[in-house]
Amino acid sequence: MSNNILKEYYEKDADRFWDPTLGMVGRDLDVYPLLADLKGQILEYGCGAGSLILNLALEERFSKCIGVDISEKAIQKLRDHWKTKQLYHNKLELLLPMNDKLPTVPPKSMDAVISVATIEHVYDPYIVLDEF
Repeated sequence: MSNNILKEYYEKDADRFWDPTLGMVGRDLDVYPLLADLKGQILEYGCGAGSLILNLALEERFSKCIGVDISEKAIQKLRDHWKTKQLYHNKLELLLPMNDKLPTVPPKSMDAVISVATIEHVYDPYIVLDEF
């Protein structure tokens, strides 16, 4: 499967994502308690609807939050919602991976990486794991 086919699939699939304005749902509710002792800079690879990364970005303990998803639709939806959070504009960065890589994220710059049920959905899991 090529990167283009995979990307096309997730652009169509983005319409199924839940509304991030409604707060955390589903697996985000399971992951959130596991992050209780974390702070600093955090990256969520495969953020989808973005409800987890958006909520983390609203917390003082995180200085930078990066959400990554292959779907431009999903990322744009998150950007549109984030514009309403005027006080926090500099805390959240939303990225599209480039062939599974994150060239704008410096190595060893994150305090934590979250990726839940994502690795089986990328084009090359070895590249993604190297990025982590």
